[in-house]
Amino acid sequence: VISGLDNPAPIKPMDFSLDNIYPNPFNPAATIAYTSRQDMAISICIYDVYGKLVKTLYNGKQSIGEHTLTRNGTNDLGRPVGSGVNFCHLKNGKKTGYR
Repeated sequence: VISGLDNPAPIKPMDFSLDNIYPNPFNPAATIAYTSRQDMAISICIYDVYGKLVKTLYNGKQSIGEHTLTRNGTNDLGRPVGSGVNFCHLKNGKKTGYR
């Protein structure tokens, strides 16, 4: 008898999933797709390879479902930023996802 297999714990789905970002390395515009499995408050931010915040794309309540955002190649000050490898960070409370 292998312990734990007779009564496995139920698998809970993640609150959200962050899909691939295309294109990445980011061009001036990039599409970010994600799925929310419940109504929740989230933030979605873009960081450069040094960990510096480039842009907050969304910060607020999100409904259940599949969603997309488009990064327009500007930072939070509205200034253009160059192409390159960036990271997308989706946060819901203490849970986070990166791409």
